[in-house]
Amino acid sequence: PEPAGTKAMRSLFLSLALLLACASAQGRLCGTGIWQPEPGTSWDYMIGRSGSRASSAVRSTNVQMYSIEMDQAGTLVPIIHQKGAAAICYFSAGTYEPERSDSLTRRLRSFKGAKMKEWNEYWIDVRQPGVRAVMVERMKVGVSRGCDGIEFDNIDGFANRNGLGLSETDSFNYLRFLASEAHKLGLSAGFKNALDWKNGRFEQLANLFDFAINEECAQYNECGKYTAFVNQRKAVFGVEYYDAGGSKSDCRTHNRLDISTILNVYDLNRSSNQCRSSTGKFTCRGGGAAPAV
Repeated sequence: PEPAGTKAMRSLFLSLALLLACASAQGRLCGTGIWQPEPGTSWDYMIGRSGSRASSAVRSTNVQMYSIEMDQAGTLVPIIHQKGAAAICYFSAGTYEPERSDSLTRRLRSFKGAKMKEWNEYWIDVRQPGVRAVMVERMKVGVSRGCDGIEFDNIDGFANRNGLGLSETDSFNYLRFLASEAHKLGLSAGFKNALDWKNGRFEQLANLFDFAINEECAQYNECGKYTAFVNQRKAVFGVEYYDAGGSKSDCRTHNRLDISTILNVYDLNRSSNQCRSSTGKFTCRGGGAAPAV
């Protein structure tokens, strides 16, 4: 027979393991499932805000999803989850940003190509295993901070003068990789902008990603392309900027296409105006059910 002390110790270890598993699952809105928002889900954009300004902005609004800087996740995610909302963490998946000094960003320097036209950032060679390893590590940081998903930015290097010879196929394969790795980690995968695809590839990417975020599709007459997401009951989150001529009249286009849209200024330092009230909900795909909030 098993000694009583050994049996008690084994029981204690099992209990601790169960508690750790539950704590890990509770770190995100869907626990071990993947957050899947439906069209009509409301949102707000917190990119660029930091410190108490970001915390105050989250506390003073009431939406179903907040997109935040990964750097701010440690502070903002608990506040967001207290509200029963999802925290989507932003990072650039296609560029090297010299102004960021963290060790993962520094590892991208050796993979940089041409400088972006409008930003102090450089396109990176997304074909390289070293780049992909950094992105997986960034996603793991997101998991550790309780992020429910990732907003992958600057994912269309092929459509720009990247200085690396990146092709559409290179970028497409990279995005398949990002979506797959996010899902392995239980993260929802967000597709940002990047509409210059050919041969039905945008529709294929809509199959792989869980939601989309777009800036200024009304200004560029591109909103209709997002039916590829909406027709699959996947949310599209839009923003139009007053600085570029965005106005409430743009809401008619977004509302007609079932895109959840806000109006703000480029630096996002004002309160957003919502084009409509929330009409959507989210589900938790695999591993968990949506909590009652």
